[in-house]
Amino acid sequence: MNPAQAAVWFYLLTFAIPWPLDIGLMGLAGLGGWAALSCSPQFPRGALLALLPWVLVIACGHFFSPDPNRSISLSLALVPASAIYLLICGYLERPQLLGLSLLLSLMICLLGGWLLGIALSHPKLTPSEWVLRSGLTAFRVPNDVVFFSILLPFPLALLKAPPRIFWPSALAAVACLITLAVAVAYQSRLAILTAGISSTAFSLTLHREAKPILKMVALLALGVVLIDAAFGFKLLAKFQASWTSRLPLWLAAWNMFLTSPWFGHGLGSYALLYRDYLNWPSLPSWIAFDPRQSPWAHNLYLEVLAELGVLGGIALAFLLISPLRKRPKHPSTPSIRGFAYAAKAALLAFALSAGLELSLWRQWVGLIFLLIIGCITATNKSQEGSL
Repeated sequence: MNPAQAAVWFYLLTFAIPWPLDIGLMGLAGLGGWAALSCSPQFPRGALLALLPWVLVIACGHFFSPDPNRSISLSLALVPASAIYLLICGYLERPQLLGLSLLLSLMICLLGGWLLGIALSHPKLTPSEWVLRSGLTAFRVPNDVVFFSILLPFPLALLKAPPRIFWPSALAAVACLITLAVAVAYQSRLAILTAGISSTAFSLTLHREAKPILKMVALLALGVVLIDAAFGFKLLAKFQASWTSRLPLWLAAWNMFLTSPWFGHGLGSYALLYRDYLNWPSLPSWIAFDPRQSPWAHNLYLEVLAELGVLGGIALAFLLISPLRKRPKHPSTPSIRGFAYAAKAALLAFALSAGLELSLWRQWVGLIFLLIIGCITATNKSQEGSL
């Protein structure tokens, strides 16, 4: 294992653990620095350019922020995410990239298994109480378990990768099962929908046939029903609840954007200002309104527009789309092709989840976003004959 791969593995396996010191970040800095000094990076064409506008927009967002301390905390959280992106797309080659599917499956088993164990050992508590009791720093609300659903294509790719060795395949199968079980136990509608989208997208790109996709979706739905039955059909009741509670938060973000369309109101401004832009009496009666303070907009795109304006929206869109513009010019092995499909399916799942829930103020969101972008960018090296 080279130092770049060790840095990625160490950080991803430790970033959510509540250490007294940020051991994950220290390990990332040490091993990443070793990789920078001992290895020559081979960045694909445009890899650094894709990240640059986003970095500049985040930096400019500090000048308009109503709370500099809050904006700095977000920037610091994005530093290890950017380091993971650079290590993956600059230092990892084909064997190390394929190892990421194993790493992400292991991470799902460890973090998801811990959350599931908390739920099973404290059945009388609510999902919100389970999240707090878990102690994991990356999870603050039950919907954070969408983290596992976004990453679901990677264990699916490990299941399909030849040769199918028993223990990696078993680990991948357990990761898939834990993803579904955690989504149902924590009553996350978004996690269930995202799991269906990510797995379907991966199967569609890999097989390009309707029959295996329909079989996979049917098995997924059956698994969800059986697990929900074991927990007393609480997820079914959640699906019957109102879906409109996000609309007031989205309207407030949109009004903030219209007030300052070019540069936004500054990094971290949404949670501080959104109530000033929300006209409560004018909301239709069919909209479910939650009067509690919301720390984020539950829509990554609207939140970026509100805080960073059009320039932030363009930088985010450029980072999101740039690795998808390239198409392979050279034939690739089934393993790396399956990994590339998994990364793109995960990006689709992330993009859709971002429109319904995600925020950069969630510790894992920026990390997983740049990790997925890095994986896609790294697989594009095959176009240049360097992977």
